[in-house]
Amino acid sequence: MNIDEKQIRDIDLPDLPEIFADSLNNFSFDGQVARLEFSVLRPDSPNQERLMTARRYPTCRLILPAKTFFEMADKLQRLMQSLQEQGALKRVEPEKGTSH
Repeated sequence: MNIDEKQIRDIDLPDLPEIFADSLNNFSFDGQVARLEFSVLRPDSPNQERLMTARRYPTCRLILPAKTFFEMADKLQRLMQSLQEQGALKRVEPEKGTSH
């Protein structure tokens, strides 16, 4: 849709639920659509061997057209840059000889 940004009114929905996630579990991009699945980790009760175990539950599956995904990536990149400039975030360089 090609509508001038000045012609769009933002409407707040106060009852819109917020979703908490502590990880991005799955991500795919097929050239047209980005699919992001966010999840939350819930620890299990301690077992007799005292091994910590947990379960990961999906909390949100976000599907974005390519244009919106790239807009989000650009805004996140600018936010990261601003946080680095403010000293609130430090970039960690990978150790030599490792790949990420």
